[in-house]
Amino acid sequence: MARWIAIPAAMGILGLILTGGPASALTDCEKREGFISLFDGQTLSGWTVMGDASWSVQGGMIVCSGQGGGWLRSNNKYRDFILRLDYRIADGGNSGLFLRATEQGNPAFTGLELQILGDHGGPPSKHSTASVYDAIAPSANLSRPGGEWNSYEVIYVGNTLTVLLNGRAVVMADLFDKALNESLAEERRFWNRASEGYIGFQNHGAKVEFRDIRIRPLTLYTPPPNP
Repeated sequence: MARWIAIPAAMGILGLILTGGPASALTDCEKREGFISLFDGQTLSGWTVMGDASWSVQGGMIVCSGQGGGWLRSNNKYRDFILRLDYRIADGGNSGLFLRATEQGNPAFTGLELQILGDHGGPPSKHSTASVYDAIAPSANLSRPGGEWNSYEVIYVGNTLTVLLNGRAVVMADLFDKALNESLAEERRFWNRASEGYIGFQNHGAKVEFRDIRIRPLTLYTPPPNP
């Protein structure tokens, strides 16, 4: 099991509360805090399909059919942020949430991937739900039974990462920790990964649904002006 490292500075923001409701809705509190919706509940506006066109909007949800492959990414890049969303997947299903991903290369390793699996009741590992894929195991596997909604909250600032699954912190890590990175191949060490990039969802051959996707950008990537 990979080592995970507590970050005292992150503890003050663990009181952030996951909020449900309509797919495109923001609470008044979230609006005051600077959250914006990444999904309007009706279209894929603001998103780009990478690979097969297996993504659609149905019933106020972003739905991946599981056909083909590839992924769906945000149009904007983000560096530091608080991200909140709900997902639903069947038992045995496989998907992932990409953070700071790039268009080129494998987004699970150019940025990082938080695993999404239908693995309720399984042990926590570097490949279970809420793991930083192939690098950091969560402290517990809190994935709900297949077909039930799960909630992610991710606080990603600099090289510190806090992941809450269903309201409980399961990863608090310094991604530049020496011992953590020594366990990884050189090209996969976190200091060699992108410091900013896209939010993305993985098509891994299973149907998966997403709703209530909202983000509080703490640093928004702005492309340089054209010469």
